[in-house]
Amino acid sequence: PYVIEFNARWGDPEAQVLLPSIKTDLFELGMAVTEGTLDKINLQRDIKSRVVIAGVSNGYPGDYDLIKGKQVYGIEDAMKVDGVKVYGAGIQIQDNRYFVKGGRVFYIVGEGRDVIEARTRAYSAMSLIHIEDNNLHYRTDIGWRDVQRRRSRSRVVIDYY
Repeated sequence: PYVIEFNARWGDPEAQVLLPSIKTDLFELGMAVTEGTLDKINLQRDIKSRVVIAGVSNGYPGDYDLIKGKQVYGIEDAMKVDGVKVYGAGIQIQDNRYFVKGGRVFYIVGEGRDVIEARTRAYSAMSLIHIEDNNLHYRTDIGWRDVQRRRSRSRVVIDYY
């Protein structure tokens, strides 16, 4: 296993992209940690790439009180995108409708054979969601460095002298 960071928690974006890749039983891993036998576990992971994007209330991390209670639209559509999972965070469901309850409202995780496909899926799903009165905010630069590296490795450069 690799240390992501010391404060990674189950609901953090770091966990949301790594935990789905683990094929080894998580209970077995947890028991091995508590029993001190982690070195005996054969950790199995898939080879998919994943990208997570946080959908947050406009104003987050500052004051977003005016956004609380606003309706979130399009989550059901985003959940239908192939290779995408949507995780709720600061969201409340009432009468089958979604409402903002906190600063970090939801996370979109896109997965694919490489970071380009994973990122494309995540942003495609994100484009289907909005918060009432245009109050959704998210970063548009997630994974761009990895995409750049991937694209530069796949280019064939031929020099003519």
